[in-house]
Amino acid sequence: MKHMDMLLPLFTRLYDCRTSTTDYSPIFDDICTGLELEGITLLLAPPSVANIRTDPCQCFDGGTPYRPLAELWPLLYGRQSRLTARHWFKTLFVPGGLCRGALVVDHDGRYDHLSSGVQWLAQQLLEWQQHYWYLSRLQACSRWLETWINLSVRPQLVCDRQGNIMLVNQGARLLLESRQGMAWDNAGRLAFIPGVPEGELLSFAELGRSRADGAQLMLAMADSVQVAHLVRLPAGGDWLVVIKDPELPPEPDIDSLASLFALSRVEQEHLALLAKGCCTKEIAQYRHISLETARTTLKSIFRKTGRRRQTDLLLLIQALS
Repeated sequence: MKHMDMLLPLFTRLYDCRTSTTDYSPIFDDICTGLELEGITLLLAPPSVANIRTDPCQCFDGGTPYRPLAELWPLLYGRQSRLTARHWFKTLFVPGGLCRGALVVDHDGRYDHLSSGVQWLAQQLLEWQQHYWYLSRLQACSRWLETWINLSVRPQLVCDRQGNIMLVNQGARLLLESRQGMAWDNAGRLAFIPGVPEGELLSFAELGRSRADGAQLMLAMADSVQVAHLVRLPAGGDWLVVIKDPELPPEPDIDSLASLFALSRVEQEHLALLAKGCCTKEIAQYRHISLETARTTLKSIFRKTGRRRQTDLLLLIQALS
């Protein structure tokens, strides 16, 4: 595609941006130049909102943007159309068929020679918007997550799927430096030292199927055996690793779960009862609600935490106990 060598670095810049501090306009200006467009207007709605017409959206633009944004609402679900002879319009759908935004391209009236370029642009921005909302979500909870990890007396850290460590508290850092249970591998990434065979490094990235959400790994320590709990964080590929003594009695930390996964007060109460061993029917009776309402609450917890079964929820509660 024409100007591909110029466009790919621009999208690299987009992915490297930090949502709270970066002005995106210069990048979209350069994209306009690369595709020989007059202007770009990108309208995005957060993936969590229910009504795209009433909830606030994020608007990004470059060049000469399309400003009558109110006129886009009636066209959002039309998938594709031309607003005028100089404007090309494309709705952006995420997996599941939900409309999450719109792209308007302002061109010089000769659309045919731009067709493949703007279609490619729409696809790239569709993928980037999911990264943008994930980054926004991560930044929103990162301050709380960093504080929570650092205040905990037990060793805890956060890493990405390749094992690059993003957050680590003092307890986990001491274990890494002394090579007790875990260490940095040759690439500076997280690796575990399992109980058998002692001393052999097992990199986080090479865990494969063993790196399941809620998985537990036995780790060799100097004078004891500890357990590493793996917890997949919401909306992305990052992982929370919690090192615990298996002999200590569990104390469910529902408040931390609620903060980490944005659970409502009702969902916290439901999860607390589930942690005590109550089934859905017993929870409904205890809270004086219908069984169907209790099931709806449980489905909401599944959706927010990314879990599919009550067993997975119990493993999550155990990891953060």
